[in-house]
Amino acid sequence: MQVVQGGKAAVMGRRPRRVLVVDDDRQFRAAVSKILSHQGYEVLTAEDGLCAAKMLTEREFDLVLTDLQMPGQDGVSLLNQIRSRCPAPEVIVLTAFGDIDSYLKARRLGAADYLSKPVRRGELLAAAQRALKAREENACW
Repeated sequence: MQVVQGGKAAVMGRRPRRVLVVDDDRQFRAAVSKILSHQGYEVLTAEDGLCAAKMLTEREFDLVLTDLQMPGQDGVSLLNQIRSRCPAPEVIVLTAFGDIDSYLKARRLGAADYLSKPVRRGELLAAAQRALKAREENACW
């Protein structure tokens, strides 16, 4: 696990949005983490779904970005587990092996978005902002 604190200040005493990036590709995790932390997000990383599942029991996250294909626990299984939590973080699926079936399954399970790798910086940030806005609007608390 790696924790990266964003460079921008939190809004009026409010904690920065906490994001969990889950991917078995270390370089991809680092790149996404850097993009998000530069926007003020507190970013933690996990190398697979099992590690992410453990982290999700230890602290609250606002957003989870997860790869689909990983050793151990895959992204679909992780998404299923996340959806049972309240409040549940929003989930964005990132994959290099996207197809219509995995897209439909992820969306049916409640993924806020589904992005194909390589993902552009602007596309990633826009998806994160949309997901976090949806989380605020649909809070179960």
